[in-house]
Amino acid sequence: MSISQSLLKRSFQPILPIADDFVDHFYGELFSAHPELRSLFSVEQFSEQKESLPVELAFVIENIQDSERVGNYLREMGKASVARGAKPEHLDWVGQAFLGSLRYFYSDNWTHELQGAWSGAFQLISDGLTQGMFEQVAMHQNSVQGANRTELEAAVNPASAQQKEFVSIQAVAPVPVPVDLTQSSPRESEPLRARVDQLASEVLINSMKRQAEEIAVQVVANLKETFLTHLIAQVVQEEIKKQAAFYVTDILKAAVEAEAKRLIPESGEDRATFTGRSSYSNQIA
Repeated sequence: MSISQSLLKRSFQPILPIADDFVDHFYGELFSAHPELRSLFSVEQFSEQKESLPVELAFVIENIQDSERVGNYLREMGKASVARGAKPEHLDWVGQAFLGSLRYFYSDNWTHELQGAWSGAFQLISDGLTQGMFEQVAMHQNSVQGANRTELEAAVNPASAQQKEFVSIQAVAPVPVPVDLTQSSPRESEPLRARVDQLASEVLINSMKRQAEEIAVQVVANLKETFLTHLIAQVVQEEIKKQAAFYVTDILKAAVEAEAKRLIPESGEDRATFTGRSSYSNQIA
């Protein structure tokens, strides 16, 4: 499906200065039609979602031609949403409320072209979120099944479970058993057995250290991603402030010109002179 990035950018610009109103209307539409979804958000989560939704949309629109980057971004969002209780079937309802809010704010300026562009964009978003949800659910099920299988094996045959654990330790770093251990007398073999046990413990400790290092690397990567997301949010908010300032300036100029036209006397006094004098008088007053 070909999605016009330029059309999405142009049509998203007017939404940015009124992002709060747009998000409020969107969630109002969603919760009005499907009140059961309200329970998926705590007060804090809802407040965070209001701030993050415009940023997330801006990111997707800006990178919509980079399918791999957008796909990874949306899958991670889908995985995170599973913890709140979100399900793939909810996305159809979200899409209806989202497009309905766009139509509401565009009013008579809403066109079939805009409908097609935003429908395609939301379908792409929905596909990415859905894939992330399925991956997260599958990962959780595999984890639970693996834990249950280990517990069941240990309950049925404790000796077999211990043997598998020892084999897994050997697989990480096999410990060579000295030949003398099998050829020596029981008394002579005791120090060798103690040495083997010590080596096995060291292997297990080293394995745990490596796992801890891998977890630390993943945590650092997540922190970097969180920082970048926050940075993007700040950039977008600054841009929104700039756009709002431009709009306010234009509105004030238009208001001054309209008031000047209404108040200029019929004597034909110069408009610029009258406008300047009127503004100065207002400041003094």
